[in-house]
Amino acid sequence: MPLLASQEGVLNLIGNVWEWTNDYYAPYEGGTLARSTGLYRVLRGGSWNSDPNHLTTTYRLAYDPEFRFSANGGFRCVRSAP
Repeated sequence: MPLLASQEGVLNLIGNVWEWTNDYYAPYEGGTLARSTGLYRVLRGGSWNSDPNHLTTTYRLAYDPEFRFSANGGFRCVRSAP
């Protein structure tokens, strides 16, 4: 397995672009209900210009899915293993 890969062998999960996920933003179990619950999608991973504290796979942002930006957002293409 390559150095710095996840347990599944995935590389570059953080620091390139904020990655859109398919999840709606909602509080974690036991958290308080957020006003944005069900309205926003989750971005993860941080980008090339993020604060180092945000460069984790667990840090997330809530963004309006209609919002468009180009410099630091993107998505990851995946496929199921054959």
